[in-house]
Amino acid sequence: MKLQFPQSSLYDGKQMKLQLAVEVYYEIDHSYLVLYTRVVRQVGQKSLLVRIEHHEHNKQKRAVSRIPASGVLAQYLPMDDQGNPLRSEKKQGEAVNISRTGILLRTDEIFEPDQRLALSLTFPDAQRVHCYGRVVRLALHRTGIIESAIHFEDMTKDNRTMLGDSLTKISE
Repeated sequence: MKLQFPQSSLYDGKQMKLQLAVEVYYEIDHSYLVLYTRVVRQVGQKSLLVRIEHHEHNKQKRAVSRIPASGVLAQYLPMDDQGNPLRSEKKQGEAVNISRTGILLRTDEIFEPDQRLALSLTFPDAQRVHCYGRVVRLALHRTGIIESAIHFEDMTKDNRTMLGDSLTKISE
């Protein structure tokens, strides 16, 4: 199978080693397909030839419904597992949708699976919620858009309450 990355993506095929494991995730309606592959060879700077070793096809299981996150300002800062920032400044992402358990962000960078992030979410009513989250899914679109699904964790009770109140307001 040939993987072609958009010219606008940050991906550099020259850095991919042979036999490197690559997971390819397809989201289709309310189900997903994961292809577990290995790099066979590099085909140009933005393409890889991979061998599919096995796959999974499952329906998505969402415990809570998501709502559009228009008007939500999302800032993020990658952290290591000890809670130390990996850089000095937060970056801004485009909030696509949000629930009480997570957020889908469009960013200009690719995160590793399970990457920990410090998040600051500002809602249209000026409520600000601070928490940590982990990247649970990454989608690279043909257009070059990068979307990261982030599961909230380590949120104080006050921040959890503010999140719930703000979600209620933006869903009305």
